[in-house]
Amino acid sequence: MKTLHLNLIRKWFDMIKSGKKQHEYRDVTTYWCSRLLLFDGKHRKPEYWQGTFDTIQCGKRYYLTNSAIKLLESLIVTGLVKYKTYQIITFSNGMTPPVPRFNVEIKNIWIGTGLKEWGADPDLKYFVFNLKGELD
Repeated sequence: MKTLHLNLIRKWFDMIKSGKKQHEYRDVTTYWCSRLLLFDGKHRKPEYWQGTFDTIQCGKRYYLTNSAIKLLESLIVTGLVKYKTYQIITFSNGMTPPVPRFNVEIKNIWIGTGLKEWGADPDLKYFVFNLKGELD
């Protein structure tokens, strides 16, 4: 099964592990587009997404503008852009061994808003991972 690896701070790690948090969020940046999406069936590097969609630079990250996110959503509906087929997320907390980690099955991924109590700004759009629960 195809696995996505994500590092979390302790608060979100514990909430997902306990089943209290059922969605995880990632900003709609060129980096996450390259990790999560296929354009015309092909993997594309972050620079491709930056050159194809309007972006705003904040530090080292390039965020898609609101109009670019709408365009991206329409391309997903048409099938020109598709989500990569991840089935599992391995969540970890920290970098120094021993690193606690666990696996969760992914129901689906979409672009949408999130809940404030789960770490999202309700006025922004994110890549949203809908989680099934911890795997044994």
